[in-house]
Amino acid sequence: GVTGLWIEDLAVTAFSTTPNNQIHVYYWANDFQEQAAAVHQLFFNGTSWSDEDLTAETGAFYPEGGWWAGFSIENYQYLFYPDIYGYLHELYYNNSNWTDVDLTVQIGAPPLGGYAPIIYDPITAFVVPGTQTMEVFYTTAGGDIYQLSSSDNSSWSQQDLTTLTNSPSANTYDAIKAFATTPNTQLHVYYISSARQSQDHINQLFFNGSSWSNEDLTAATRAKNAVDYKGMSGFSLGNYQYVFYIGN
Repeated sequence: GVTGLWIEDLAVTAFSTTPNNQIHVYYWANDFQEQAAAVHQLFFNGTSWSDEDLTAETGAFYPEGGWWAGFSIENYQYLFYPDIYGYLHELYYNNSNWTDVDLTVQIGAPPLGGYAPIIYDPITAFVVPGTQTMEVFYTTAGGDIYQLSSSDNSSWSQQDLTTLTNSPSANTYDAIKAFATTPNTQLHVYYISSARQSQDHINQLFFNGSSWSNEDLTAATRAKNAVDYKGMSGFSLGNYQYVFYIGN
């Protein structure tokens, strides 16, 4: 087992790689002896589990807990998480070794919430089906939903979707969820609003292939408001979309 470590609430994500069908679990851990936080990977190779300290291996800065996200492209692995100052990092595995990239510094992206007594720093990410285009969405310290896109993991485009669509701000401590629909390759981002007139409403940011728009799904469906801090999940089946959250 893993000794001397504890996992902070919510700072965990997992996915499998192909075609080997191996399982990878990434989590925030605190080594009490070293008094330092680290990103760890639990890795199942088809026969047994092992543990790897990716922060020590890459020399990355200390991570913060929160809503991490990641995915794989075949056996290439990508993990997105904040450091203790709210800078967005990418840990990626190129089928040979791990590298840490501070995206906030490298491309000038705005930071997430950063250090506080309770940190959640919402992040969600996926690969557009049928492509190698990577999409990363996160909530900035000011409550804006921000988008990063790349097709080569080198050149990144970025934009503030809240400003672009004149949408209500997001709660900076609530999870967000995003995915693409097929075969239309449209993008959907779901978050919880912090605006006074739509407090705790589920909102959708929707890209139809040419432009982004926003829809208040709570108002449209007369659904219950979301409960803060409780997470959010979802997926698509073709163009059918499913979002799950805790209502009050």
